[in-house]
Amino acid sequence: MHLRIKHLEKAIFIIIFMFVVFTYFNFISTEKMIYIGNVIEKKLGLHFEADVEKVRSFIMAISSGILGSAIVAMIFYINEYNSDKREQILKIVRENNKLQKIYTEIPFLEHEGEYYKLERLYYREYLNNKRKRNFNEAIDNVVKDVPKKKKREFRQYNNKIKEIESFKYRAKLKQVLENHPEIRKRRFSEDVLEVEQKLKDILVKYDMYIDKMMESIDTLKRYDYEELKLCVEEYKSIFNYSIVKKRKILRFLSPEIKRIYPYDLNEKVSSEIIAKRIYKIHKRLVEKIGSHMQNIEDINKSGDRSDALGLFLLFQNEIYGLGVKSISTVNSKNEATSEMKIHYAYNILNMCVDNLQWILFAELTNRHEFRSQEYYVRKGYSVEYGTLMKTIEMDGKTAYGDIYRK
Repeated sequence: MHLRIKHLEKAIFIIIFMFVVFTYFNFISTEKMIYIGNVIEKKLGLHFEADVEKVRSFIMAISSGILGSAIVAMIFYINEYNSDKREQILKIVRENNKLQKIYTEIPFLEHEGEYYKLERLYYREYLNNKRKRNFNEAIDNVVKDVPKKKKREFRQYNNKIKEIESFKYRAKLKQVLENHPEIRKRRFSEDVLEVEQKLKDILVKYDMYIDKMMESIDTLKRYDYEELKLCVEEYKSIFNYSIVKKRKILRFLSPEIKRIYPYDLNEKVSSEIIAKRIYKIHKRLVEKIGSHMQNIEDINKSGDRSDALGLFLLFQNEIYGLGVKSISTVNSKNEATSEMKIHYAYNILNMCVDNLQWILFAELTNRHEFRSQEYYVRKGYSVEYGTLMKTIEMDGKTAYGDIYRK
């Protein structure tokens, strides 16, 4: 694509130059041509017996011929450029869609508020108890290989170093669940779970979240970003967006403008910059994940699993946000009876790169679209428990900064 543009630039230069030459010799007077001819002869020290009008005709014929050929070549190069442009944009779109598909598989876990803090403390306590049990079992197994005479001595020593399990947060959470049966309601049902069953379900929920998040992260780390990088580097845009086009984009992207399109009207922005921004956001995410995951060696170890939970919630805040939508409930006569608030989680990352993709795709269709956060709602993952859930603040204060920055 870069080569096409160079050829196009050369063709345009030749067109402009030949047009100037053709125009000049078409309107210049005979006297002026004679004067120029004399100056040239004097400089070269030569004398030509040439008819001025024949020279004019010759130059005009040559320049008009080259001008016409250059125009034809320019049209040919424009067609080639547009064809390459379409191909490169579609390649970027395809690669972007592959990553978006991975992002949709990243799980969401409610975690803001005092109740969810207690859930996490209970889960970490469970992991720590699991580690303690493994440690205690390991030192008990050592005794089996000790000679009979020393078994008693080793058992006494083991009893001193054995770690005692803690159930402090389990007791606190159990009390909360007993006092608030609404928290124990089944999803999309009025049935209430038993407290012990709910405690087990919470552990399963966190285990599934960690395993699923780890699976998504592994998929992202294995993804070949070089293909997207090459597509973006190969893509070249000739023109910057006009003020009119920028206003149109800004109008369509309100109110999430700064995350998606952080450019002002006075900045030089082109579809090439938009393509590079798509790649940057993808790459920043995987770099941030890689930088924080270095100390997680084995996700099955209780210590690493506990640390991973905190990191995964940090990554989740980069990818998901929360929204609240008021909807009217109606009776059998289709009359509005009351309003209820629906809490939902939506994928900010997909919303950002997908809308950037629509800006880029508008180069082919000349039609801009904007998909609001409701389009990216995490289906089946409604945020429950009313006031126990707070809105996630997207502050992006991490090692690599906000992935949505310029």
